Amino acid sequence: MSFPTIAIQFTIMDIATPVSASIAYGCMMIPWCLKPTFGYISDRYSIFSWGKRKPYIFFCSLLSSFLYINVYDYKDNFELFVTLLTLISTCVCFIDVCADSITVSYAKEEIENGLIQSNTWISRGTGTLMGFVLGGLLYKSTDAQNVLTFCCYIPLITCFIVWNITEYIYNAPSLQDLYTNLIQQNHFILILFFFHISPNYRVFYEYFLRETLNYDSDDFTYLSISSSMSFLCGLVAFKLYFRKLHLKQLLWNAVLLSSVLRLSQIGVVLGWFPYFQVVLLDGIVESFCGQLIMMPLAVVAAKLCNDGLEGSFFSFIMSIMNFGVFVGDETGALIAHFLSVTKVDFENLYILMLIGIAMDIIIAFMVLNKMSFYFEKYVSVSLDQTEEPLDPQDPEGGHVHQVPKKTVYTVDSQD
Repeated sequence: MSFPTIAIQFTIMDIATPVSASIAYGCMMIPWCLKPTFGYISDRYSIFSWGKRKPYIFFCSLLSSFLYINVYDYKDNFELFVTLLTLISTCVCFIDVCADSITVSYAKEEIENGLIQSNTWISRGTGTLMGFVLGGLLYKSTDAQNVLTFCCYIPLITCFIVWNITEYIYNAPSLQDLYTNLIQQNHFILILFFFHISPNYRVFYEYFLRETLNYDSDDFTYLSISSSMSFLCGLVAFKLYFRKLHLKQLLWNAVLLSSVLRLSQIGVVLGWFPYFQVVLLDGIVESFCGQLIMMPLAVVAAKLCNDGLEGSFFSFIMSIMNFGVFVGDETGALIAHFLSVTKVDFENLYILMLIGIAMDIIIAFMVLNKMSFYFEKYVSVSLDQTEEPLDPQDPEGGHVHQVPKKTVYTVDSQD
């Protein structure tokens, strides 16, 4: 939900210190660390004959719509305000889990690796871009309360269109099935966690841009829009070209390029070249490289899911990544506290940035050598081109006969 991002960002900046803001963002990340719970619920428990994913998307959209209407009324109580934002984050997370589960069930049966996920993420990137543009324009012309109130209509629309989705439904898995899948892939899970735990200084950098360089909502909107456009370009480039390359080398090159160019942020902080164009270009490159890092990991993760565990296992993989980000956020806040980086004192911010960038390179170098097996086994080898992918409208065709001891059927839009 990118639409209210600028409004929430500036509201938190107005009422909190950088350390408090970092903790608040960490709290809002907590539901994303609980994705396996949401995934197992959606895998295990269907609601009536409505399906396993669509009912949860419906009810969470309805609840988030209600919360958006009321959240701004409690901004003067910082703890309650963050709690309500965390509840909204929980609803969005549950929706994301269910949507990812549907995507993974399709991706497992595709002929060309990464194609369905690329298309899905391109659609998500387009929506993110539109959200930043429209949300930023509305915030500029009105205020944060109107942005959050208007935002309630977006999940409300989702409540109605979700029933047009056709989904695969497998037999309900047990906890033992999930445990077996996790044990089988525990090495990959640990690699993903360590890949995301570098100290994060993003919140403090944004405070510096606002307090020292006097960036306003227009500047942050332009930065968000440009990053979203780069995000989308990265997804399109991965779909059309990069997914056909050796993904391990792609990952390493993307990490290295992103880390080296982020050194320009230190130049901005130290006053060597505090120009908007430098900040803009850095954000564009970082967002583009971010997708070249994210997509290979998502493609491998989708291939590792056993049948019937699309929600549980894939969401566990994503939550491990989110938990790594959470650890990075809180580690960054802790280091900033020791370095005495505050809302008005950024003298030692460059040290925090150097630590974060160096850790990105060091960790990537350590873990990527451990990932060759996964890229070779699960990505390099495509499905037999003579086989037909499973058609959700034809449960008797495709690969369904290859799923041992599991019944596969579908819930169409008329259920």
